[in-house]
Amino acid sequence: MPDQPAAVTLFDLGGGKPLFDDAAFVQRLLDRCDRSWAPAIGQLAALARRYPGKLRFACWSSGRVLHLLHLHRPELLDALRALGDAGAVEWLATPEEGSLAFAWDRKWMISELDRQHSLLHRLLGAEPAVLALPGLAYLSPMGFLVHQLGYQGWLIGGAEQALHGRSPARLYHPPHLPELPLLPRHAALSEDLEIRWGQPGWEHGPLSADRFRAWIPAGPDDLTTLVFGLHALGERWPASGGIFDFWQQWLELELNEGTQRFVLPSEAVRRTNSLAGPLEALDALAWSGLQAGLPAWRGNELQQAAFAALADLRNAIWRLHDEALQDLWLRLSDADHLLWMADAPWREDEKLFSDCPFPGPHAAYLNFMNQLADLELRLPR
Repeated sequence: MPDQPAAVTLFDLGGGKPLFDDAAFVQRLLDRCDRSWAPAIGQLAALARRYPGKLRFACWSSGRVLHLLHLHRPELLDALRALGDAGAVEWLATPEEGSLAFAWDRKWMISELDRQHSLLHRLLGAEPAVLALPGLAYLSPMGFLVHQLGYQGWLIGGAEQALHGRSPARLYHPPHLPELPLLPRHAALSEDLEIRWGQPGWEHGPLSADRFRAWIPAGPDDLTTLVFGLHALGERWPASGGIFDFWQQWLELELNEGTQRFVLPSEAVRRTNSLAGPLEALDALAWSGLQAGLPAWRGNELQQAAFAALADLRNAIWRLHDEALQDLWLRLSDADHLLWMADAPWREDEKLFSDCPFPGPHAAYLNFMNQLADLELRLPR
């Protein structure tokens, strides 16, 4: 869930206007909790109690959302912690602010991961073992660093172009590093749940539990990884449309009758019989079904200029040891700010732009650059 930037114009620069609309963000978070996250987590918790040891899933979130849940909806974190204690859920490692630091400063990426690890341990008692970068990005030369950091596996995007036509229902590994399994998202099935489930005009919608179950690969070496935003349940697809009924029916079919079983990512990456060979990506690959790569975040001149300006400001801010200024810079480093500057065909991707507050890339760029300019004016001269 991306942050909520305030509208900042040239006339606001230097005036002390807040760079983020915190009240609006908290309200949006609470609305999402009420409509989606609370009923979805409640449903999963009830199924986990009914079928002990059978239902398993993973979560990841930005540090900011976890902090706000701790303040405003601690009962949701308590429920997830109880599920973790019962072995039903594990948390994935991800950079605290969801930045693209891996693309320009590996030391900074490690520091973000360390902060997120500490937060997960404090709030949830969790010790992440599998990595998930923003956009489920994958860059094969990073494999040795990821392995050295102690991760047992790496969850990556499963766009068809990224896998070069190979099955998303298998494990892969970076070249010359079979010790680090890569767990690809099954893009088609994940988007059936998140994007197409009840879409008007879709020939299979609203999708039935039996049909979806029949689509899941069932070979002895197949491993299907479904990855989607939890807000698809109850927010994108409202409860009145039957999404929770579908979810209940499908999960109960699998838990009662299914020949397949649910596994945690840390369990999945130990299935060495599912390893299907090396996967090379010298340029970062991400999860969008439109195209492999990072063009959605750094593909046009606006994004490249904004990315460079953000990076240039970091050292000046960190030399000051001012936590308030550092916090503002960290919030601006969220990769969604760059994503919102993307142009066609990215803006047609409903998943990527479901939370975008701007009408187009230029509006997003101008607001972001005004935010950066205002932040720079706050530095002591």
